[in-house]
Amino acid sequence: MRKVVLTGFGGPEVLVPTEAPEPDLPADGWIVELRAIGLNFAELVERRGLYRKDQRLPYEIGKEACGVIVQRGRDARGFELGQRVIVIKFSGGCYAERVAVRPGQVLPLPAHLDFAGGAAFAIAYATAWYAQEELARARPGETALIQAAAGATGSAAVRLAKARGLTVIGTAGGPEKVTSAPTPASTTRARTCAPAWPRTPPAPASIIASKAWAGRSSSTAWPAWRPSAAWSRSAFRRSTRTTPSASSASIL
Repeated sequence: MRKVVLTGFGGPEVLVPTEAPEPDLPADGWIVELRAIGLNFAELVERRGLYRKDQRLPYEIGKEACGVIVQRGRDARGFELGQRVIVIKFSGGCYAERVAVRPGQVLPLPAHLDFAGGAAFAIAYATAWYAQEELARARPGETALIQAAAGATGSAAVRLAKARGLTVIGTAGGPEKVTSAPTPASTTRARTCAPAWPRTPPAPASIIASKAWAGRSSSTAWPAWRPSAAWSRSAFRRSTRTTPSASSASIL
């Protein structure tokens, strides 16, 4: 089968399909024939060798995809041959024609989604949900600030927040991106353009979903969007010295 395995880091030119062995069928898992693969921002960083310090070549890339189950292990439960599924493999390997998955790496594809939609759905929406539910503990009637609201995870966060009854303020990198950000029904759009505030280290998956707590201290809000502990104070100081760029804010 064909598969992309990085033998060098760099631009798109390093994504070269090559012949690879068929994946082994796990006893408790499945083989999925892929029909579409997702393209994450994280994978663009991985392709350049900058995602993790322990990236070593050859490197398997691809975290999410969508396809049909074509083989089933003898102990596998819950999914049948021919079923359409979403694949999530944080260990990589989804830039391939077929992939082996185990329980916890596969979800049923909703009937209303096609393969391309399913391949782009899982990680963006799961990240947005986790930020709002597990970190921010957002509740109806509150206000959420969502940065990069025109991106994959940002647009998912906007839709989830509106569905939960939150007032959403979204930011994006310019007027054009604000226009492309999702605007659910019965909302208003107010656009302003100004130099961006100093850049802070990015939160996981390039989303900051910070909760606006009325009458509470900023130290309470901080855990809802703080970056991972891997960001040192010196890295933070370096990031705030970057030249401000044009940005836009919109009430969505």
